[in-house]
Order: sequence, then C-alpha cells, then structure tokens
Amino acid sequence: MPKLFELRGENFNDFDLTVHNDALYALFIRKTPHSQNDKDAKTPNRFGLAKSEDGIQWEDLGTILSPSLKSWEQSLWAGGITRREGQFTLYYTGVTREREASSHIGRAFSSNLRTWKKDSANPILTLNSNNRYYSDEPLRCFRDPFPIIIQGKRYILIAGKDKQQPAGKRGCIGLIEETSHNQFIWHPPLFSPGTYSVLECPALYEINNRWYLLFGDDKQKVFRYAIADSPLGPFTQPMNNILLQKDYYSVRFVNFQGSWKAYAWKRDFPEGIIRERLSGPYRISQEKDGTLLV
Repeated sequence: MPKLFELRGENFNDFDLTVHNDALYALFIRKTPHSQNDKDAKTPNRFGLAKSEDGIQWEDLGTILSPSLKSWEQSLWAGGITRREGQFTLYYTGVTREREASSHIGRAFSSNLRTWKKDSANPILTLNSNNRYYSDEPLRCFRDPFPIIIQGKRYILIAGKDKQQPAGKRGCIGLIEETSHNQFIWHPPLFSPGTYSVLECPALYEINNRWYLLFGDDKQKVFRYAIADSPLGPFTQPMNNILLQKDYYSVRFVNFQGSWKAYAWKRDFPEGIIRERLSGPYRISQEKDGTLLV
C-alpha cells in the first residue's frame, strides 16, 4: 500500500491538488481529531498546504486560510483550486458552527499558494429556497465547489440536492457558470441519478478523451465515478464504479511527472477517535470501454 502522510495532532481531510513549479501541492482541510460519537470537531476547520517533490514524500507547510468567528464562515470545508490569469483561485465552503442546511461558497486568491487574500465579495454564492433547480432542504444540500473550464467557459461543480428527484434520492452534482462579469448562472444538475441521498466532493477530469466525474457516496462511505464522452454528459455509472475501498475518500486525480495518479484520504478509528491521513499515489489503469482501475 502507498505510504500515508500524517499530520502531527491533526487530521488531513477533504483536499484538492495542483502542480506548480514542478512540485505537487495539496490544499486540504486541517481538522482536529474527535470521537466517533461526536457530531463534529470542536475546533473550527482551516485550510492547510502540503508540498511534494516526488508525489510520495510530503512536507506540511502550515495553515494558509482560517475561518472568521461570528460570520458565515466560522468553519471551513471542502473546496477546489484552479489557476488562471496568472493567479490561483481557491473556492471553498463556509459554514456556521450550527451547520445550517445551506452552506455558503467563498473564494480566495494567491500568486504563490502560501499567502491568500479572501474575496471582498464573499460569500460569492448562497442557495435559497427560490432556486429553480436546487433544494435548500436540511443535510448538506449545497457545498464542495470544484472549479473547471469547459469549452472555454468557467464552471463550478457543486454537491447539491435536485428539486426534481424524490425525497431521500435528491443527491446530485450541480452546475453553475461563472461569467466574465463575475456573475453566476445556475444550470440544471450535471449528474442526478435519483439514487443517492447525499453526494459529496465532486471532481471532473479528462483522460484520453473520456470524462470522469468523481463523487462521494456518503451513505456507503465510498468514492465513485461516472463516465461520459463529453464534459457536460450524459454521465453513466459502470457496474462497479467504486474507486477505492471503503473509508478511502475524497479521491483526486492529478497528471504529475508524466502520468495520471490518484490520491485519497484514509479514515480509521484507533481507540474510537477519528483519524484521517493522505493516501497515495495510486496508479490509474484505463480499460478500452473507459472503465478505471485505481
């Protein structure tokens, strides 16, 4: 098994990857370990940064983005990073300590990955009950932004709930377009199979002219994928679409040093305390029909 990267006294949670100056970087949620019986960590989450020169050995570079008390972002959750126009942009989830039903989405900017400035317009996205496509019902209905450029347009994938699906089966991957005027256009879900109650941490990659939509199945605690010939779908799920075994979560792909690699965080429970560490790299094999073996 690949070596696990472990933080001292903290957990390595939801993350995204980017390559900069021939090094691999992970932007991740720093989370305080807590009991399985507790709903959540008592200390607010922050974003950390780790660096690897070879994709195997990692160096913790500390905290890069912190929450703001008495605000919409009292704790930080999953996000995604993109690079455009000479700078990095991190889109992230902000929640209050009460974990209200509808999270908010913010963003921050950096030229070097180590120092970040939050957007003065934050939160840039908020879901309300009047939304045409997405429900603001309780239980993780709007979060985990993943930015991507598709056919020259900027989009953000979102973990959401589809209003058109029956209750309990509304988990979907939403699609929001970001225009050049810093406005947002809400589109129908990119992926809404009508079988999952909650989908999490979406990501989208093109490998050899096939598009792979990755998402977390919160109920089964596994990470799955769907395939399409176009980035906008339609996406279909292979018969066995689980990427890694249970409790290897938030899988991310990256093209680094000449090949595609996969990473995930691994969760276990020593003495009843939740422990999460970065696992990888894994090799990605692509079959003729497009299915993957990680």
